[in-house]
Amino acid sequence: PFLADFVDASPVPLVQVFTLACAPGVCDTIAAAAAGPEADSEAAAALRADLADPFSLLETLPIEGVSLASWALDVSTRADADRRQHPTFGDCTWSVAGAEVDEAALTVAPEGSLEATCAVDDDLTPKARLWGYATAGGWDGQNTGPEGDGTVGPYAWIAPAEAGPVDLWLVLTDPEGGLAWRGQAATVAE
Repeated sequence: PFLADFVDASPVPLVQVFTLACAPGVCDTIAAAAAGPEADSEAAAALRADLADPFSLLETLPIEGVSLASWALDVSTRADADRRQHPTFGDCTWSVAGAEVDEAALTVAPEGSLEATCAVDDDLTPKARLWGYATAGGWDGQNTGPEGDGTVGPYAWIAPAEAGPVDLWLVLTDPEGGLAWRGQAATVAE
């Protein structure tokens, strides 16, 4: 009820959520959380103190092998029936050098390009964006929005020079409707 004094029917970002990912053995905080300390223990209090300020925690960690991501969650006073729903992915088409490739066996040459175009529900706002993440290589451009034809993309991933398996993720965000994600395995090989 007290939120009604501060927000109207529009969603307002009020909650920031952080995700810390570290290579094995790099972050003592993750090991402390994995140990599962009792809620009222000293170890749990120390863990809560570490996690209370993610930016200060990040300052104590090395650059390599560490990633901190954040996401603002919207809080709304709208009735459930009036709230926007999470976007949804339909099928994605993957292509290499303009030729469609079966997603079960995505293989890309070193430093080659792989494009993704995905069907999405029609209820996206114009502010919706498709973001790419990968364990190697990089995405061409920062992000892409909906095309107005029920798709997002094409969005190109550039393979690294080194051969090997790579995990790709497409994350569709809509500031007024949440997010959807899709994972895809690929292989970099000659």
